[in-house]
Amino acid sequence: MISPTSQIPWRGQLAADYHYERPRFEDAFLDAKPFAVREPVTKASAAKAGATFLVVTRGQQVYASQALGRAPDWFSRVRPLLNAKNGYRLVYRNSDASIYEYRLKK
Repeated sequence: MISPTSQIPWRGQLAADYHYERPRFEDAFLDAKPFAVREPVTKASAAKAGATFLVVTRGQQVYASQALGRAPDWFSRVRPLLNAKNGYRLVYRNSDASIYEYRLKK
């Protein structure tokens, strides 16, 4: 599981069953730099994980803006990069969160 910020309540259930990390180049990911979005984790980490999921919540979007100094619309610049060409597939979305499956492009 990948999260662009630390503000996410995902460790409540089955915490030991998952590996959690932040994007490898966190600042560049939040700044919508294509290289950081294309490879959010190391190749070794992606290969070991099998399935990798990026979770982005409305709370994270606000946190990145208010606490990390990102523009309020930072995710609107990242979202278009979360596409099949870069290894992403949207698997779930509601008004509070989006979850993308990520597969490292070979």
